Formats: sequence, C-alpha cells, structure tokens
Amino acid sequence: VPMKIDRATFQRLLDFVRQFPHYFLGSNADLPIVGGSILSHDHFQGGRYRFACDPGSGFRPGSWQPADLTNMVDRLNGRRLGMEPNGTSRRQSYRFAPVSRMSNTYIAPGKDKPEDIIADTKLGIYVANFGGGSVEPTTGEFNFSASEAYIIRDGKIAEPVKGCTLIGSGMEVLMSIDRVGNDLALGQGNCGASSGSVPVNVGQPTIRVKEITVGGRGGKLE
Repeated sequence: VPMKIDRATFQRLLDFVRQFPHYFLGSNADLPIVGGSILSHDHFQGGRYRFACDPGSGFRPGSWQPADLTNMVDRLNGRRLGMEPNGTSRRQSYRFAPVSRMSNTYIAPGKDKPEDIIADTKLGIYVANFGGGSVEPTTGEFNFSASEAYIIRDGKIAEPVKGCTLIGSGMEVLMSIDRVGNDLALGQGNCGASSGSVPVNVGQPTIRVKEITVGGRGGKLE
C-alpha cells in the first residue's frame, strides 16, 4: 500500500510545530559522528543540517507555503527541480545509484532536566528500554513492548513493570508530548532502500507524553 501524503499530512505537521515551536524533529547529516553522517570524502559533498519546518529558514506556523518546508535534495533531482543540493544523497556502494536518504534523525533536546520531568509527574510509567514492536507506515499506528519499565509515583521511580506494551498513533503521541529533556542520545542502526543498506542514527531526549494506551495485564494503574 503506497504511503499517502496530501495537504492534510502537512496540516498535521504544522499543528505539531504550532504546539511545540521550541524544538524540532529533523535530519542532520552533518553531525561529527560515525553512522548517519555523510562525509565529504565519501560522497564528494558533505552532509548538512536539515530540520523540517525550521523557523530559522523563514517558516511560520499557520501560514504554510510549499517553499517553507526544507527538503532533502540530491544533485540529480536538484538539477531537475532547480534547487540546490544539500548533502542528503547516499548509497551503499558504487553498485547503487545514490538517492536522498535518512541520516541522523532525532528530536532536538529541550531545556528540562530528566530528573525534573520525573519529579513533576504524579503518576505514570517510566520506560527505560524498549524491546520489539511494529509500525504501520501508511497510518502511523504502532505498538512497542517495554523491556524495562517502572511506575512513577509522586515524582519518584517506584516498582518495576512487566509485560508493558505502548500502543498508539505517531502523530497523536507527538501532539501529546508536554515536556522535553536536555539529554539527547543517539543509537545506530541500518536503513534499507533502493540505494542499498546505509548506517543511520536515531535518537531523542527524555520526553513526557500526557496520555498513551498501555497494554498488558494487571488492571488499572493506581
């Protein structure tokens, strides 16, 4: 099933940016780390910092225009579109044609200390590590099991939780984030596509989600 991208897709994105104007999700191929960064000696063009809907580029929530959104542009499509390439072209090796690809994708850090986020939470679940899971790319619906989780009671991490599964929709969860920590961390993996398998990094700081569906046995969280 092909992914559907229409005006409503961008409207949902703008709703998110309007609610949280101080931090962004995006792709940064210019980080001085191994993984998703694109090095100039490998591709003859260094990677760059590209964050979607970045106010620094002139973007203003509520007044969307196609030109407001930053794009990942490789050299070939840059020539076709009359746009400047911005260092997002990647491939596994010379056997593949290069295309614009994911690099280092993450939620930028906020200003909150992780311990303050926990201290300000009366009742919740603190997920320290995730296990397996799945995402439906056409709808954004997901489910992920927590391999390590704890109850938060009155601002303190309390007893561990077993068999905890988080269920929801990506956009709904993003809209439910109300705190963002300053402890950004990245993890490495691989991404497969038409130009082969390439190393990538993903990450986020500590975040607090106001409401999410939690599956498992044990009854109501009290």
